[in-house]
Amino acid sequence: MPLAQQALKTLARKTLPVLRRPSMSNFVFVLDRNKRQLDPVHPGKARRLLCTGKAAVFRRYPFTIILKEAYPDIPVRDLELKLDPGSQVTGIAIVQGTKVIFGAEIEHRGQQIKDAAAVNSTRWALFNALKQTGLPVATGTGGQTKFNRTRLDLPKTHWLDAARVGKIDSLKVLTTKPLLISAKGHGTR
Repeated sequence: MPLAQQALKTLARKTLPVLRRPSMSNFVFVLDRNKRQLDPVHPGKARRLLCTGKAAVFRRYPFTIILKEAYPDIPVRDLELKLDPGSQVTGIAIVQGTKVIFGAEIEHRGQQIKDAAAVNSTRWALFNALKQTGLPVATGTGGQTKFNRTRLDLPKTHWLDAARVGKIDSLKVLTTKPLLISAKGHGTR
């Protein structure tokens, strides 16, 4: 390689910005024309469906699109809602198989539950309310969540802790930007 080309390559390496993989938003929820839930899709696919007129925005938070056609025969994979209730922030994750496709964190309004007994009673009230839905509900311990975090070498965040709750073998995180929700409320009603 001629010396001039080597110099240009070296200069380009030192002066051009390093391109990083862009942070990935949550997957987009999808409904068909009959409001039947379909599998969530990558934000890029949702954008293409919207731009081509095959879908419309149904809801902004969490972002949901509704297709212009019905698809009654398309099989839908199960989604698992995982929660990590905390005293200041509650982590939420939606997992499809071993893939984390949605994350959110709810920052509780001004109140902080400082007493461990109050936190535990809130968790059990949530557990009992979810049991009454008739859907399968599983629980895990804080030790188990920490074990999963260490074993899977993932950062400590509330929404990722929610994804790690319970017995899991592996996780593939497909989103890096959780929806941040700040519960304001009046707190006096």
